[in-house]
Parts: sequence; structure tokens; C-alpha cells
Amino acid sequence: MGWRFSLLKNMQAKWFGAAGSQAEQSTSTSSVAQGSDVVPDTPSAPEEDLAPGAEDPATEKDVRTSPASPPQPPIPATPERRSRIKRRHLIILLCTLLLSGVLYAFLPMQFGRGEEILFRVTTGSGARVIGRQLQEQGLIRSATVFNLWVRLFGAQGGLKAGEYRLHPGLFPHRIVLDIKQGKTATSGITIPEGYRLTQIADTLAGAGLVDREDFLALAHDSSVVLPENSVFDPPTKSLEGYLFPDTYRIAHGMPAIDILRMMLKRMEEQVTPLYEQAELPLRLTLHEVLTLASIVEKEARIPAERPLIAGVFYNRLRVGMPLQADPTVKYVLSPAPVRLSLSDIEVDSPYNTYRYGGLPPGPIGSAGLAAIKAVLEPADTPYMYFVAKGDGTHVFSVTYQEHLAAKRAADAQENGN
Repeated sequence: MGWRFSLLKNMQAKWFGAAGSQAEQSTSTSSVAQGSDVVPDTPSAPEEDLAPGAEDPATEKDVRTSPASPPQPPIPATPERRSRIKRRHLIILLCTLLLSGVLYAFLPMQFGRGEEILFRVTTGSGARVIGRQLQEQGLIRSATVFNLWVRLFGAQGGLKAGEYRLHPGLFPHRIVLDIKQGKTATSGITIPEGYRLTQIADTLAGAGLVDREDFLALAHDSSVVLPENSVFDPPTKSLEGYLFPDTYRIAHGMPAIDILRMMLKRMEEQVTPLYEQAELPLRLTLHEVLTLASIVEKEARIPAERPLIAGVFYNRLRVGMPLQADPTVKYVLSPAPVRLSLSDIEVDSPYNTYRYGGLPPGPIGSAGLAAIKAVLEPADTPYMYFVAKGDGTHVFSVTYQEHLAAKRAADAQENGN
């Protein structure tokens, strides 16, 4: 009991000071002296001998059940300490604001797609110029962030020229990747079978892809457009009939010469293998095949009649008979009439197949693949004439007398007789 009392007294002295400890000691002594209500200590049992190295169980129990250290009293808030706390809070606030501002610059201008803008990257433009233009047009928040992404993606010097469809909802890094990968805005353009160069130029210019006059100037100078290893060598130097009619995806800002070369390459890919394998009734050059195919394209309205019409023209060429094809005359007349008059077929032009024998100097339009195949694989037919019935079909004849009768019947049907 004595050791417990000493421990209690030490704890009281620590927290309440020496005065409190002396007061309690006095009280305790008085209580013992008076002998009032103080139960005497029970005599402790005799201690047993412990084996060498063994610990006293009582001591072990007292160590385990000793109370935890009480909390320390708060440190007084001195002016110096308050100043340090304020500086710390200010630094945290500034770092938070700085980080928020940096992250904000990496965000798109708005969330959601927004209105598309056709953004042009000119040839030779660097990342700094492109970034500044993007920021000025409201597509990114920071040109600096744009340049940072350019460096991170290793796109310095690799940003491709062209026109891009961008909107304010794009993240800056997405814009960098699109320009790096050359994902330019494209338009789907369909060139129908039979179109002339002027019609192709009108179609492309109408879509905002080319300047009409610049395109036509190039299209009439094949020496500038055709590469050295091209299979084509048009004697007229015009690319009329050499641009394959098809649907193309053309990038905005694509140079006109590249558009022409793309269409020429499509013609080469489609026609050259067929021409090399064909067994023609007459030895026609590739230029002559395209020329005859352009006439068949204009004459035929029904797919099944294309080989027949090609066969008729082969028969005429074989015997030296003029082709007398209306579309060749219409090619040189402006505006082209629906039906030719007697004065029309008297026009002096090498394209007038009423006055001049053989094929005209070149194609009168871009023949489709079906018309080209019809010329490469014509029908073996005795027909020498054909006349349109007015419903898209034709009446084919062997003799001129049969042809005149068929023509009178077609005229009567057209006039309602």
C-alpha cells in the first residue's frame, strides 16, 4: 500500500504543484493520527522465492495497468507563431490558385461541341503561329498550353497544312493530334459519268475546293499535271476524259493539281489492267479507247445497249464510215442544243463526226467504267445504225433502208402519230 500512495503523491505533485501535495500530506497525517475511519493496511502475504531470472507477477500486472500519459497543455499562440501560420496558409492558397489556373488552361473553351470553325493551317506555319491563331479564333484558352502539347507529342515541324473542322469543345491536345496526323476537313464529291472538265470544275468550285479558272488551266495542260512515269499521254494536252468519274473525299485546302492527280490515278488503277488484257477488234490506243468510251457514255441510256452501240461504232470505224454521233457535235456547240439541226451538223470542227471520219481528237467527257468495258468488250453485231426511240432505248439496223424506216417510226411516235 505504501508504494501506491507514493505514486499517487508524485502524480499530484506534478499536476497540482507542491502546495497541493503538502496539503494532502497534512490531511493524510492528521487522519492517521486521529485514527478515524482509516482501515489499516492488511498484512501482505509473505513473498515467495522467485527463480533466478523470473519477473514478479505483481510488477508485471502493475506495468500493464498503468494509466496512459495525460494530454499536454496547448502551446501559447505567440505573435511569431501566428505569423508563421498565416504565411503557411497564404502559400497553400497561392499554390492552389496557381494549380487551378494551369488546369483551367488545359480545358476546352466550352463543354459541348459548339459551332464548327473551318481552321486553315498554311504551309510553313510553326507551332507558335498556329497556337496564336487558335487562341485568337476562340478555339483554345492558351497558346502556351498548345505549344506544350506540341512538344510533348514531338510534333515540332510535323504539323500538316490544310483545313480542319474544329470546335470550342475540343481539348487542346486533341487539336494538336488532329493537325499532326493531318485529319483535315474533307468533302464527299461525286463526279457523275459523262461529266466534262467544265462540269467537274463547277462541281469542285461549288464545294469551295478549287478556284474554277485555276483548275481548268491546269486540266488543259497535262504536261504540268502528269508525272513522268504516267501511262497517259494525251495528244491534245487536255485531261478531258482522263478524270475518272467517282466519289472522292477531298480535303479542304488540297491543291488543285493534287486533286487532278488523284482522279488521274483512279482512272489508271481502274482502266489500265483492263486495257492490257483486252483483245480489241481494232488496235486502239488507250487514248482512243477513252475517246470512243466517252461517245458510248453519251449515246447509251440503257446499260444492256452499251456493248451494242460500241459494236456499231467499231463496224463503222472498220469500213471508214463516219460515226455521225450527235454528242460529238454538241461538245463544240455552246449552248448545246437538245436536238441537232441541219446547220449544227455543218459546223467545222474536228469533233464533228458528221463531217470528219474516224474518232474525234479526244474524249468528250469522262466515261464511266461500264462504258469503258463496253469498248474493251464490244458486242459482235452486224448492226451499222441505231436511232433513239425517245424512251432511252434504240432501234438497231443493218441497212440504211432499215434505219430510215426506224427513224420515221421514231419521229412518228415522238409526234404522237
